[in-house]
Amino acid sequence: MKIQFKNVGNIKNFEFNLIQGMTLFCGQNSTGKTYAAYVIFSILNQLERIPADWVNIRDIENLMKDGNIIIDLNKIYESDDFLKEISKTLAQRLASDFDAPRDFFSKDCIKITDFRPRKNKVQKANEKISNIELGNIKLGFELVNDKISISAQILVKNGSVINLPPELVLQVVNMNISLLFAARNFGDVHVLTAERAAINLFSRELSSSRNNLIDQLLGLENAKGKKNSLNLGHFLDKKTTRYSLPIRNGLEIAEDLANISKEKGDYFSYAEKLEELVLGGKISIGEHGELNYSQKECTNLRINLAASMIKSLASLVVYLRHQAKKGDLLIIDEPELNLHPSSQCKLARFLCELTNSGIDIIISTHSDYIIREINNAILLKSPSLHKIKEKYNYSDSQLISDKKVSVVIFNADGNPEQISVGKKGFSVRSIDEQIMLQNQIAEDISLEWDE
Repeated sequence: MKIQFKNVGNIKNFEFNLIQGMTLFCGQNSTGKTYAAYVIFSILNQLERIPADWVNIRDIENLMKDGNIIIDLNKIYESDDFLKEISKTLAQRLASDFDAPRDFFSKDCIKITDFRPRKNKVQKANEKISNIELGNIKLGFELVNDKISISAQILVKNGSVINLPPELVLQVVNMNISLLFAARNFGDVHVLTAERAAINLFSRELSSSRNNLIDQLLGLENAKGKKNSLNLGHFLDKKTTRYSLPIRNGLEIAEDLANISKEKGDYFSYAEKLEELVLGGKISIGEHGELNYSQKECTNLRINLAASMIKSLASLVVYLRHQAKKGDLLIIDEPELNLHPSSQCKLARFLCELTNSGIDIIISTHSDYIIREINNAILLKSPSLHKIKEKYNYSDSQLISDKKVSVVIFNADGNPEQISVGKKGFSVRSIDEQIMLQNQIAEDISLEWDE
């Protein structure tokens, strides 16, 4: 899938290719890294909800007549009209997802130039995807080798047949194809914002305060009567959309931890590995959805009393333990937050291992330690360096192929560029130049001091 950005925040022009593997967004502050990550999150969240015209009314008529139709997605991928309509719909929703004024994003600020999935999943022939009943029609959906097969069966209920409007069937079919397409070809997308520590710390307080405010406003509105209504619904709608979609998503997860904790994700063991490797303790979710941290003799320490590193990484542990699935896309804004350099290096190794296991990752970072460690993971793939790999305790699973790493440099001129990544890694010039400058300053000071 390729997305073209145009005048999005500080980004003037940028084409992003959503790949299988790890993508790094690097660059100075205020160059658009977070904007790009949030737009990608917004787009992938919307794909399953957009009313795309996968089929038309004639297709529905053929479906009801013949009982089956087949949609070739390859033809849709190449349809300019379809791509334009998808791009227009996605762009229209950006303002609400960013909690921005309606005219903040132009109608052509994003353009989908290639709608193909970032990966091809192996599927069994005739694998049943979903079956739904719409009135007296039973609809079945299959997705095999980029072709969607839709079947329709008329059910007789209570001895009668209900004739449903074709337009209604069309809407339901298109909605289900969008859901099926997004879920099977792009997986779920999760984002850990730079505000994650604050979300973990204050989400319950924010929720409690908001509920108390609602109770008071309801009482006040009822007391004043209908003539002097406070328009509470409008007020609450304004309050619930005051944050961008990724932050709202984080708050919703934080407030639903009690239910989330009942599930066991496919990456449960990776959560334990992260706890052992970096956190040195365990993250747990209490009976009422509160986050706790345990370490040695200190048990069930409330998250507000834990170290800042624990608050920063708790969301990642929760995601891996309870939500993660192979094929997901994980977006992490500044993974280095609150981490000592040694912990940053450990986390970088862990993220390489996570990528190799089947979770795609987009990282926005300023950390030279994370960048260098990912470079090390690329370099040590060379068999000639096996002694160094063993000396510094790298496991094979922590090494990553240069083919799986993509690096985008966000520049001050608003035109991000993708740099080459080879077997010898990659270089982020702005960070390298700053390190060289600091070294030069230290050397000059040392020479002057000795004199």
